[in-house]
Amino acid sequence: MVTASATSIPQIPGLVSHSEFDAQRKLLAVHYRNSSGTEIVQYDPTDTVHNHHLSWHWDNMSASEKDQALRWLFNPLQMRYCQFEHQEARLVNTLAKWIPRLNDFAVPNDPNVISHWQSDGPPMNQSTLYEALSRVKILALVRERRLCSYGYSQLGLIEYGGEIVLFTAPEWQKVSAETREILTTVWTIKEAMVIYYAQSQGWPSSCSGETEHLKVEYYSTIWLLKAEQALARYVPSDASYWNDQETRRQIRNVSTQSFPPCQPPVLLAEPTP
Repeated sequence: MVTASATSIPQIPGLVSHSEFDAQRKLLAVHYRNSSGTEIVQYDPTDTVHNHHLSWHWDNMSASEKDQALRWLFNPLQMRYCQFEHQEARLVNTLAKWIPRLNDFAVPNDPNVISHWQSDGPPMNQSTLYEALSRVKILALVRERRLCSYGYSQLGLIEYGGEIVLFTAPEWQKVSAETREILTTVWTIKEAMVIYYAQSQGWPSSCSGETEHLKVEYYSTIWLLKAEQALARYVPSDASYWNDQETRRQIRNVSTQSFPPCQPPVLLAEPTP
């Protein structure tokens, strides 16, 4: 029998919680309702896919409730950050700024893209976006990744290359801070979809080195491309970067996915703070 201690049950500001027990007083669930009495999230101690065992009812939530939930989920008090070099707050603010602006969810109108869309996965809509983000459990910063080690979707692990968060290379100074923020955001979305698509298929691994699991890359790369196209319009000054370089590269990548064999992830750091 799975149990949960009082200290392990999340406290979510602004929501009223109600605990549900069985006849033996074992915790079955905790229901969280907003001020209108609508249940918007449920804690299930047996839930293994969501961060902190919390399943959010995104379709029942207002835009402001979704935004507050996103900030809560990625706050370092809730999210595990590994080797993140004190960039946690900047990532939280970046996601909170740009995720709500993604409101166009039509599959990109390009024959090479449409032919690789994985229609058996979660649909391309806002609820899928927030649901995928709620399944992220660990964010790790890896300055240089020489081997693929992101195939373990059950960990809820996202590994960022250093330039997706730190942007220390000189060429990044040629584009605006907003473009750099968007790049961080869209790659967070892409890797969250790697986790979610594999879980939706019931696969214990999302390793792209396995032939069938290239479907994970098709699905998540199309999400990446869509997010880039939808958000890049907010920074017209960098149109040449998006149109001539980044989005063109991702359209090409949809058809040319290939990856080395996956290696086990290395997680040495404790959660911060």
